[in-house]
Amino acid sequence: MIYVRKADAGEIHTLALLCVEFSNEVAPGRVTKLSIQDFEVAINTLTKRNGNVYVAVSRSSSRILGFMAIAEREALISGGGYLELSDLYVVPDERNRGIGRLMIEYAKSICRIRNIDRLTLSTGVPDHSSAPNTLYVRQGFEFIGPTFRALVGDV
Repeated sequence: MIYVRKADAGEIHTLALLCVEFSNEVAPGRVTKLSIQDFEVAINTLTKRNGNVYVAVSRSSSRILGFMAIAEREALISGGGYLELSDLYVVPDERNRGIGRLMIEYAKSICRIRNIDRLTLSTGVPDHSSAPNTLYVRQGFEFIGPTFRALVGDV
């Protein structure tokens, strides 16, 4: 049995290790500039500021099988607030077991509780037929265009 819950402070190091794994997978051959300690600081800040970091956990082993971060956003043209699923990661040996779907359903339930009618996400995988993008489409997401990013200085 797998369930989703908010991450707690005792899991920051484990989540940081998973973030390194995630970043190496999304950008193979390009070593991230962020260290495990950088990720720990970021996760600690997010969990203290708004508590919107969630983990998928195995009930039997208490092992973290994946994580997601959700941020509440506002946009004038969308008529108010929406939630953004900014990170979603499932450890490789646990994929294709419904964990990503479970986390997306959990994010949707947060939308319903907060009376928010829009959940967005961006993916760094341009191939629409890739496994992550196929999952998103199966979960009701539609492709609405590219995302742009600017890295500003050394953060």
